[in-house]
Amino acid sequence: MIGQKLFFLISDLDTSERKYLFLRGKKTEDKRYKPFISLLGKKGNATAEFQAALNQIKDTISPLNSKEKDKSDAIRRFIDFCIKEIENLKIEIYSKSNSKIRNYILAEIYDNSKTREVNEDYLEKLNKQTDKKDYWLKNYYLTKSASLKLRSQTTKDLDEWKRLIIEHKKLVQSHYQQEITHAYDRISASFLDDKRSIDLLEGEVKTEDDILLQIVISNDTHVKASLYLTLARFFFRNEAKFKEYIDSAKELMKNYTDRESEILLRKIAFASFLHAFHFNHEYSKMKNLIETVIKINLKFDLEDHKSYFYLFLIQILQDDKK
Repeated sequence: MIGQKLFFLISDLDTSERKYLFLRGKKTEDKRYKPFISLLGKKGNATAEFQAALNQIKDTISPLNSKEKDKSDAIRRFIDFCIKEIENLKIEIYSKSNSKIRNYILAEIYDNSKTREVNEDYLEKLNKQTDKKDYWLKNYYLTKSASLKLRSQTTKDLDEWKRLIIEHKKLVQSHYQQEITHAYDRISASFLDDKRSIDLLEGEVKTEDDILLQIVISNDTHVKASLYLTLARFFFRNEAKFKEYIDSAKELMKNYTDRESEILLRKIAFASFLHAFHFNHEYSKMKNLIETVIKINLKFDLEDHKSYFYLFLIQILQDDKK
């Protein structure tokens, strides 16, 4: 379908965004806006009707007796124009409502020697609005600010440069731990499905002692809990070690109720269910664990058909008609 992306973008526009584009269409002398506005007025139309409207526009914007190829090129250029207008509007609205992104953009704009003071002002505003979870923005601030301080060569700025470098090192180290933990989370989840999948990593997987050391040196509770979950998965068939590591993960998360923590608790509950199912633990324990997983899925609108499959499977095996 020609213009499929444009169809989706127009369908996604809310009322205020449509009004803005309608108003712009009235003020501009750009002739492309008239057919663009006609498309905006077809909210809720089916793809077939939208396609028919594009075909009419194709004939309108093309000179008389144009070849079909020239008409096709013209409609593609028109579609690109419409898409860019919507994208520019979305970017404008987003940057206005998100002060962090706004200050980042302004810091980039004024990143030159003539506007150093202005650049530093936007960088400091960005820093105040950004925490360590926004790694890329915080990294941008520290990198750019350190570079500016180093150019000055004053004692005060050199001292500030050293402080920024130390903070940057800590940020990178923390981010590395989080990212490597996410990687091990995925590796160990794959290992549960097929233990041969670990062979694809060609010896890159850390040993039990290495992972335990990462747990010791990390200051992030979620990193620690996730790494304990990783170890529990790797020792899935060792009941004693699985219980030791899964209990450690649960203990670390027991006082957390935010989204990130609950999703981690969901992973812990699912691994616990698989372990209980594998070793044929009592039915009530298995059902409670898988229902915990499903409850969190529903709370955060997570798509997970596998959990329902397991719930129905154990109910069938137990002849639980409830």
